[in-house]
Amino acid sequence: MTNRRRVPVVLALGLTWSVAAQAEPVVSGVQGSVSHGVSVTIEGSGFGQKSPASPVVWDDCSGTDPGEKWDFVYPYSNDPEFRLTYRTPGEVQKAGGKTGGVALPHEHVTRYFAGAHYNSGPTDAHAGYNVCAGKNGQEGATYTYISFYSAIDPDWHFVFDNPDPAENDHNFKEYDWAAGTGYMGSGPNLYFGRPQVAESSSTWGANYYEGMNAKVFGVDPAVMNYYPSTGGIFGTVSVPTPQTGWHKVELVLKHGSDDGFHRVYQDNVRVWDADVNDDQLGSPAARAETVFGGYAREAGSTDEYKNNWRYYADVYYDHSLARVVLADAATYADATVVEPQIPSAWSDGSISIDINQGRLADGAEAWVYVFDATGTPSTGYAVTLGQGAPAGGGG
Repeated sequence: MTNRRRVPVVLALGLTWSVAAQAEPVVSGVQGSVSHGVSVTIEGSGFGQKSPASPVVWDDCSGTDPGEKWDFVYPYSNDPEFRLTYRTPGEVQKAGGKTGGVALPHEHVTRYFAGAHYNSGPTDAHAGYNVCAGKNGQEGATYTYISFYSAIDPDWHFVFDNPDPAENDHNFKEYDWAAGTGYMGSGPNLYFGRPQVAESSSTWGANYYEGMNAKVFGVDPAVMNYYPSTGGIFGTVSVPTPQTGWHKVELVLKHGSDDGFHRVYQDNVRVWDADVNDDQLGSPAARAETVFGGYAREAGSTDEYKNNWRYYADVYYDHSLARVVLADAATYADATVVEPQIPSAWSDGSISIDINQGRLADGAEAWVYVFDATGTPSTGYAVTLGQGAPAGGGG
């Protein structure tokens, strides 16, 4: 068994190497009131370049049709009142004629994504088994950064007593990278999941072996186990499951390269860290990326499945690791609330953003972090929400 991460080795034979280290980003000021929806300017140095400045998708569920931002949204052929779309909690219909989904994740949104693993008729891939959204045509992507809030309904109908034990595994999937178009593409794909979603806490898992010819080079043994002889790969950090309420999920990925990686964070806790070439499949060339959601075993047409709702909010999707984050701690690793901001202009010394306050409370102190294109963060710069930066700023 080997759980070690790869360590690159450089052999120099009579050669002299000169390596200029890139300076870490430095935030020196914030101009404007740091309040939800307000545009402010971050000043500093070492931010690098990001073009376009804006993410591929920012979806706070304030629109009218998810199809305006997403290329595929499932389910789409089941009963309309259970399809994935923007909803208020009061628009969620449940078993027994009840109404009312989970509360909103915070006060800065009025709706969330909600979709159920239910259909009054037969259930299939388009009518109940899959609740998710994503983008086609992502074959040119090297990096992916995703952030969203996730929850499932606390009245979810879990199955434990199917005569076939394999049908009792819940098979709750989250995210997908696939060859082709749509969820799971034409067949070859890989995904993450929550194997023990019925428990109050669980580890994360992944399936790298469904046709993308992925190769795992190693993992961080602090958070994972990997067994090369069998291909077994498992997360070891247990975190609350989505049935316990809202949790922030982040995916930081590099695709199709021998120096690629997959890192997953929940509430800023690292739960998955693997060195992996996730895509060595040549044909078909098209790639689809399911940004949030996926398959669940527990889908059906009887009344209890009307409780099997997934909820998502504040979905940020990009193909750059460069980003701006507001967090609730002066040291990023100590933060438990991390909210990506929405950039509109980006240069090496100045970034314009629209404030996404998320779960950060009005009047609270928060810290601005700028990540460059390598994913390296600045030191936190202190601000008070609803105001500008305090005198001196910094962390």
